[in-house]
Amino acid sequence: MTRPVAQRVEWVDSTFTEEGWKDIDEVMERCKDSIVSCGFVAGEDNDVLVLALSWNPTEHSKDWGSVFVIPKRAIVSRRTLRLNGK
Repeated sequence: MTRPVAQRVEWVDSTFTEEGWKDIDEVMERCKDSIVSCGFVAGEDNDVLVLALSWNPTEHSKDWGSVFVIPKRAIVSRRTLRLNGK
């Protein structure tokens, strides 16, 4: 496998509040922050981007570790990271 691309992805997350009565303004404010994630692009299609925190470059049956999926409609921005080394 060739070396994967690493990217920085800014995306809007969903939130869930703990039980109990809430002030709606406080709840709505929690939903406005973006999340920033960095990782190797392990997969991608029209709907989702799959990032992995770890990549196993050896001949192995499982290539990716700490994998998570971001719906593309939640992505605000993304850019390729330049990595030093081999």
